[in-house]
Amino acid sequence: MSRRPHAQVAVITPTALNPARLPFLEELYESLRAQEEILWRWILAPNGATAQPDLVPRAITKDPRVKVVARPDPGPAPARNTSLNFVEEPRCVFVDDDVVAA
Repeated sequence: MSRRPHAQVAVITPTALNPARLPFLEELYESLRAQEEILWRWILAPNGATAQPDLVPRAITKDPRVKVVARPDPGPAPARNTSLNFVEEPRCVFVDDDVVAA
């Protein structure tokens, strides 16, 4: 039985799940998927009263490397802090939901 290697990097993204920014989340997901040398886990942190986790595209939520950590309180800083409780990887980075891959 082979064990799946542990992720090396946790990527935390706080998001209000603004419909205008959902394409950026999808772009970020595709960028993560394109990584060949780094094993990653993505912690997606919807936050705020209007951030409904069911708005996260299905292609993202069905990936076992993605963990959705919903937080009803608003603000990216508390969402980042809460997400840190779920990090098991030796490295962690933060990427906002409006970052466009270059």
